[in-house]
Order: sequence, then structure tokens, then C-alpha cells
Amino acid sequence: MFTAHSPSSAIIQSTEYSAADLTIETVRPVIETWTDLSEPKRKNLLSSVATVARLVSTVAEPVTLNCASLRPFVFGHWHRTHRLSDSRIANIRADLRFILRRLELHARHIPWRETLTPEWQEVMATCTDEYRLMRLCWFSRFASETAVHPRDVNLETFARFETWLTSTVLNKNPRDTARKAIATWNLLTRDLPGWTGGKLVLPGIRQPYTRPLADYAPEFQADVAVFARHLACDDPDLLFSDDVLDYVECDHGPRRAARPATIRLRLFQILQAGAALLHSGRPIESILSLRDLVDPPENARAIITFFRERARERHGNAAQASRASAQPGAIAELLRQIAAFHAQLPPKDVARITAWAKKVARPRQTGMTAQNRQRLRALIQPRNRAMVLHLPGELLRQADEAFEKRPFLAAGLALRAAALEILLICPLRISNLLGLRLDQHLQRMNPDRPKRISHFIIPEHEGKNELPLEWPVPRETSDLLARFLTVYRPLITPPGNPYLFPGKDLRPRSVSGMARPIQLPIKSEVGIDVNPHLLRAFAGWNYLKSHPGHYETVRRVLNHKSIETTINFYCGLEAEFAAEHFDATVLRDRKATKSLAAGAFRRNRTRGHKNQ
Repeated sequence: MFTAHSPSSAIIQSTEYSAADLTIETVRPVIETWTDLSEPKRKNLLSSVATVARLVSTVAEPVTLNCASLRPFVFGHWHRTHRLSDSRIANIRADLRFILRRLELHARHIPWRETLTPEWQEVMATCTDEYRLMRLCWFSRFASETAVHPRDVNLETFARFETWLTSTVLNKNPRDTARKAIATWNLLTRDLPGWTGGKLVLPGIRQPYTRPLADYAPEFQADVAVFARHLACDDPDLLFSDDVLDYVECDHGPRRAARPATIRLRLFQILQAGAALLHSGRPIESILSLRDLVDPPENARAIITFFRERARERHGNAAQASRASAQPGAIAELLRQIAAFHAQLPPKDVARITAWAKKVARPRQTGMTAQNRQRLRALIQPRNRAMVLHLPGELLRQADEAFEKRPFLAAGLALRAAALEILLICPLRISNLLGLRLDQHLQRMNPDRPKRISHFIIPEHEGKNELPLEWPVPRETSDLLARFLTVYRPLITPPGNPYLFPGKDLRPRSVSGMARPIQLPIKSEVGIDVNPHLLRAFAGWNYLKSHPGHYETVRRVLNHKSIETTINFYCGLEAEFAAEHFDATVLRDRKATKSLAAGAFRRNRTRGHKNQ
């Protein structure tokens, strides 16, 4: 176990407190007794403690002075609310670590290489990558002082390491540090000569309950393939039906092709439904077609019940689960479609499954959720709004500063700047943002400047509501994108990748791989947790701020199919600005009629005197 020898132990024993009982409030008298420190040092420590006490003042219970209790406050974004700079919060963290070490509540501050056993020194000497060394420094130190030999390292070792980090080291995310250490350890041991320990598998956050499609019978796999062609309107048996009445009167397939993302979702939902049926006791080899999911209807009932119980376990009770979880309703709707169109069950059975689907369906969301509305209200505050509008330029400035020493970090900053700039200027959906191709969607139509990006062109078949988009690109945005394309994108782009935001091989970035780079700068710079889709709401609000009630313009910009959708999402948000416009009209008319009203009042007073 790590200890920190200091003169504070005797001081603590002489007070009415023990180190384990100290809170952020009661530690101040203890610090004042540290006479071995200089006066400026003690003042700095007391100032940092006072600032942290202000950060935690909204918490009802006293915050114990330990790493686990202090971590959310000094590594969260509370300091943004209290207008503390990054340098100030960094100094506070350093002062807290100093205090915790003197109280023997934090690991010692010594060079990590000096704590390693000979075996661990030999292992770490094989690593020439400084980045990997930094990821393993805490773990190698922990293993050395707990007498763990390198060849005895396993997942349990890393679990104990995470527990130790949580309680003994004041860092941002012990779990993330431990998981990264596992990944780095796998890379390190892969290159060790004679290593026979094998690869450690990272524990998943969620344990999968579905079975892969290959585990099912070939007949079931073939039926799923037919269903997928059905959704894609790529089934010739439906297109060229020999039975005219069957073709005209019995619409057994969708009227239009589903999007690829929808088809992938439906196929995964089939695996979920199959897993639920297996959970009810049905042998996997007996599931030979999609019809087995809904025939008899009791199978569909067992599947729906399975997902209702899962939702209830997550959310506590049935009423709350029905509002919070959309999964039971989505699975039930899939079963209804299979029963009605694919398996073509008797109308009575289809009606039963349809009734069940209606009962478990979550109420349709007709407007912005309360959480998103709260986040948007935080985002549109004057200071936060100004920072978000200028954030792309700030990120590009940071990229230019870091380019010489850390080019790949600079490329990541420039990518975030380009993505945020597009979402602010042209509020695309994340799928369209990821699908932007240099050879298709980024057009150069200005004959005076043929190299300048002048328009974003998205055809109707790529939009959610089959609406095309043709968006002119401002010069400032075009210049930012040009710098990203010429200076930074080549550093992170595989050869031949045509996408503006490239992923691996010839693919675009994934949704999760793009959402996090967009969220991080807003959270770190502004202090607000914002998902990329909320920036579309921000763009709509930003326009309504200057043009209250102009919903049709916002509908066209955001490519909503119905203006009711736009009104439901934004009605009320612009009420404050509508009131400001109304008041401005009254004040303007008051100023214009001031002399006329003054003359009328003077005449009234004159008449009054004459009448008296």
C-alpha cells in the first residue's frame, strides 16, 4: 500500500479530527497549524480549499476530504459555472493533492521509475513509446509495490488497480485510466520476446444477450434475407406479381424503400426478438422462419413481455418504464409488421398483436424533451451563445498553435472546428454530416473562385424526409474548410478516402466517432453537455431570435416535412424575443408620438384651467 510520510500525522492526532473524518470545511484549521510551510504557501492552500468549498456549497451533505469525494467537483465542469479559469482549477487540483499527501490520503509524489522492481524495470525498458509509458506508469508502480510479477498480471490485477486509483489518486477518471492501461499492456506484451501470457480481453460495459444470425438455422437466415429485400423494395416477386388482384389489393410490402439505417435496425431487432424467444425456453434449432416469432401469437406475447421486464428492471416501475423506454414498443411494432405483411397471419391474430403493440408503445414525442430544452436554454445564454458561435475559430487557432509540436493533436482540433462550423452554418443531421464527400456534396460553382467551396448539395434520396438540400457556403466557412482540407486532413486520412471526415479504410467516421469530438470542445470550453443534434435546435432558435414566428423558414432550413414539427419543437423558446420586439415597437411609437402627446396634454390642462 502506498503511504506518504509527513509531519502532518502528529498534527492531526493533536486535533479533534482524524484524517478520515476531515471534510473540505474542517480541514482549514488543520492547514493553519502547518507552521513548517511558508506563509504564502499556507495562504494558497487555504484559498484553494475555500474555492472548493464554494464549488460544493450546493451539496447538502459535507464532502469528505478524499480523492473519491473531491473528484467530481475538481474534474467536472462546475468551475465553469463559477467562472474559474483552467489555470486556476489546475492550481486548485495541485494544492488538493499536496494537502491529501500530507494527510496520507494520496499516493506519494516521487518519480515512478524509482518505485519499480527489477522485473518491472526490465519490462518497461522494452517500451520506447513515451505515450505508452505514461499510460502504464501508475500501473507499473502499483504492481511493483503490491508485489505483482509481470507474468501474473490478469484482469483481476487491473480491477484492484482501478479500486486503488479511485481511492488513492486524484485524477479525472480512474476507470478510463485502468481500461487504457489494459489496452496499452496488450500492445506492450505483444512485442515482448517469449511472452506467453496472452491477450487480456477488455470487459464490456454491457453483456450482449443476442445471438449472432449465423447461430440460427439456415432456413431462418434465408427468411431474414427475404425480409431485408422486402424492406429495400428489392424483391422481384413483389414487383412483378402474376396475381393482379394480389398485387393491387394486398400490399404485402412497404410502399417505398426503407433507408439502409432502418434496414440495419430492423435486422438487429429481429435478433433481439429471437433472443427473447430463446430466453422463454424455445430451442434455437426450432426457429426456422420469422413466422415462428409471431405464430402462435403467444410467441409475440412472450417476446414483448421479456422487453417490458427489462425496461422495468432499468427504470424501477412499469409506468416510468413505459415513458422512458421505447424498446418494447419498437420490438412490438416489428412483430406487427412481420405478422401482417411477411407471415400474413389471419386477421384475428394480426389484430391481437397490433393491440399489444399499441399498449406498449411509448407516447409519441411531439416536441423537444425536457432535458434537451434545459440544455438549449443553457446554450442560448449570452456568454455561452457567444462562445459557441466563435468556437470553430478558437479551435482552429489552437490547432495552428499546436501544429509544429503535435501535428496529430492539431489535426483533431481542426476536424472539430470544421464539423462545428458546418453544424452552425448549415445545421445538418449527423448522418448527412458524416456522409459529406469531397467528390459529390462539396461543390465549387463560383466561376470567379473555382477552387472555393461554394455549396453543399445533398440529393433528396440521402435526406431523412426525401427533401433535397442546396446550401450556399459563406466565405468565412469556405476558408476554414480549405485550411482543414489542405493542412490538417491529409494527416488523418487513409489514401483514397473521399469523405470530408474520414474514418478507417474508405469509410466515413462512425456516429460515435464523430459525436464525441463535437461534444468535447463544447463541454470543455463552454461547460455544457450538448449532443450534435441539439445544435440543429440551436440554429433554429438563433434564427427565431431575430425573426420570431418565422417557422416556415426554420422548417425549410432544418428539412422538416411538416411545419407542425417545427412549431412543436420551438414554440415558446422565442416568446422572450417576441416580447422584446413587441416592447421595442411600443417604445419606438412612444418616441415618435412624444411631441404630439405633449401638445395634447398641454391643451387638456389649458381647458381645465379655463373651466375652473
